[in-house]
Amino acid sequence: MLSVIVPVYNCENHLDRCINSILNQTYRDIELILVDDGSGDKSGDICKRYAKEDNRVIYVYKENGGASSARNTGLDKAKGEFIQFADADDYLENNMCMELLAPANESDIVICGYNLIAGDNIKQMLPGNSKGNIKDIDRLIPGLFSNWFINSPWNKLYKRSLIKNSFNTDCSLGEDLLFNLEYLKGVNTFTAINKALYNYISDNEGSLTKRRGQEYIQSIKDVYRSSAEFYKNFCSCESTMKDITAIYIDSFIEFIKSNMKNKELIKKIVTDPFTHKVFESYNPPSKMQERLKGFVLNNRLNSVCNYVRLRGWIKKAF
Repeated sequence: MLSVIVPVYNCENHLDRCINSILNQTYRDIELILVDDGSGDKSGDICKRYAKEDNRVIYVYKENGGASSARNTGLDKAKGEFIQFADADDYLENNMCMELLAPANESDIVICGYNLIAGDNIKQMLPGNSKGNIKDIDRLIPGLFSNWFINSPWNKLYKRSLIKNSFNTDCSLGEDLLFNLEYLKGVNTFTAINKALYNYISDNEGSLTKRRGQEYIQSIKDVYRSSAEFYKNFCSCESTMKDITAIYIDSFIEFIKSNMKNKELIKKIVTDPFTHKVFESYNPPSKMQERLKGFVLNNRLNSVCNYVRLRGWIKKAF
């Protein structure tokens, strides 16, 4: 049996589409675990209706604790040999479960592509077809980090028996990636499927810009450390480490952008020895980013802020 876990929070406008895409899968031996994370809209009523109509649906209510907490609750309830996750505002292609399960007996994790949907724009993100030892994963899946093939839980099939860790509920950024990196430490084989089987609805006002405090600084450090450790132990392509560093730089820029009025927080992250260590290893791909590196290493706070403002203006213009 396959357990599909969906954290639900105030998503009444999209929830039917998500649930129906799971219940209408070509693979039928599914238990759908809907974890209502203290919704204040009609999401809970929608979940209850499906649980009443289809005995494959399990409805669980909990006090609000965030998506990671909801996923952990779902894992505690799951009975399936295999685990999938989905977000309530996204939806699955109707053959996703069947496609992921096909190579599952000979793979410890199965990864597929996805459609990145932003308004009317759809971009296919495809990992290629590959199969092998986990230590070959970054060589066989180009863009492992930069294209989010490893970062999220929703484009994967996990074996429940190999899940030894839970989602970190104290982390304000990258908790999904941290979960995946811990899971991958205990696996030997993987399969990648070159099909976009999941539809991810991108929120242009994404969560990065909404998480502003000191905990964000600690979170991007934790994500970088864990990713760098994974690279050291399991990866072989130099470009993978460049991608990991680039993700840290992007998160750093988002933090500055979100805290323009909080000079103390900006000073804290710019002058942090950890930030300097990352930027020292950073090989900027452009002259503009070379200037950012110089500003950071020389603790020029105003210049860093001006760079982030200029970057935002350029993005809006083009």
